[in-house]
Amino acid sequence: MYPNEDAPYFIDGFTGATTIIACGILAYATLPLWLMWEANRRKMKTGHAIPIQAMEDEENSQVSTAAHDKLHQINALAEKEALQKESITHNEVASFHEHHVAKG
Repeated sequence: MYPNEDAPYFIDGFTGATTIIACGILAYATLPLWLMWEANRRKMKTGHAIPIQAMEDEENSQVSTAAHDKLHQINALAEKEALQKESITHNEVASFHEHHVAKG
């Protein structure tokens, strides 16, 4: 990287070292911005910035088996109720649409 022929200025070696250092500084400076962008993208997609697997791992590590089972029962019940409400909503929209299409 620093051949004797380039003495005393070693332009090629200095350029290479400076380039590597500049890339490191750029990566170090932009990493927090990239992580914030990634967290915001996840938050918009899933409603929270933490990956689902990390949340499940934390949940599993700090909760007793009985509490864990109860939590899953509550979540399943809430999901079932949401699906029933969604189904009712779709049925109401379909019947409304059929009613107005028949008149029109």
